[in-house]
Amino acid sequence: MSTPKILRVSSATLIVAAGLINTALLNTAGCNSAAPPADTPPDVPPQSTMLMDFSALPGTDAKATARVQQPFPGTTALYAGGNLVVWNTIITVTLAVPVAAFVASFNTDPVQLDDGRWQWSYSFMAAGDEFTAKLQADVSNNGVDWFMLVSRSGAYTDFEWFTGHSNLAGTTGAWTLNYPPGNDPENPRQFIFIEWSRDANGDTAQIKYTNVTENAPENGGYIEYGITDNTTYDAFYTIASAGDDHTIAIEFNTDTIAGRVRDEIHFNDADWHCWDTDFQNTECP
Repeated sequence: MSTPKILRVSSATLIVAAGLINTALLNTAGCNSAAPPADTPPDVPPQSTMLMDFSALPGTDAKATARVQQPFPGTTALYAGGNLVVWNTIITVTLAVPVAAFVASFNTDPVQLDDGRWQWSYSFMAAGDEFTAKLQADVSNNGVDWFMLVSRSGAYTDFEWFTGHSNLAGTTGAWTLNYPPGNDPENPRQFIFIEWSRDANGDTAQIKYTNVTENAPENGGYIEYGITDNTTYDAFYTIASAGDDHTIAIEFNTDTIAGRVRDEIHFNDADWHCWDTDFQNTECP
């Protein structure tokens, strides 16, 4: 294992061959591609499969807020963006360590273990502390199973902070993120389930976070983000609260940032409410 890095033609022959081909077809039925060669590591799914983009709308990111040309309290755009803040905080603060561990894996080359799995080993910094990580991949004709084991000196060793599965093409998959280890690192508790999909070129994609905390009031609540081929509004968020059965739909254009939001509880109607390229309220087209 490599040293962890610190990261800042006869008839009879034809009959036999035919039999082997038929057996191979039966064994691979239902698979859209074959596993890579045993000595070739799988590609780690891109960061966008775990990290949702929260940066486009005001109230969620300084870049977007700076585009507003005048104060905008009460605007539709600010209301839309403000609804993303809770989920943004969960991912950037509560899950800062596993997210940092995942991002750091892209700067490390894997080695193959004796059992055939691949492992990326490295150190990384998060929340002012140093951690070590082992990202492991178990490859088969059914896809790739992923395991993230994180250690912190004096606190815990090989805590399973998330697991995942992706298809061999790298176009669909899921992650299950656990709560921080706390006082019981031997018993991970599921927190966020992430489903993702994307086309091979990355032109369209979807990612969905669902709260899967056992017995929590918001169990089942989710936020979904997607990039589509719609020419008017090519991006969307859908936010669903499990506690009060409340759903908010947001659509916008990633170039102009003009968009619209629908929230029957907030606006007391089922209409779309729109904003323009300066994030100011406007009549919907």
